[in-house]
Amino acid sequence: ERTRASGNGAESSCLSCALRVYMLQVSVPAGASAGDSFPVIDPATQVQFDAVVPKGLGPGDTFNVSPPGGGGGSGGSSSS
Repeated sequence: ERTRASGNGAESSCLSCALRVYMLQVSVPAGASAGDSFPVIDPATQVQFDAVVPKGLGPGDTFNVSPPGGGGGSGGSSSS
């Protein structure tokens, strides 16, 4: 069983990973409909990615998206 943890603190590392995953609330832009994609910028990383409008939503509606890599978690904490 200890081989699974392959290092002390592996569980807390996973917990902190889960806490770093976050969702962004975005609004469907004018002229977009279900299946359309539009650019979104993750405010934590300033990385642009595409969000796809879910079925049943239209311009002005809001929905949640998860940035690629879970947001500011990947590579964002290098202090060297």
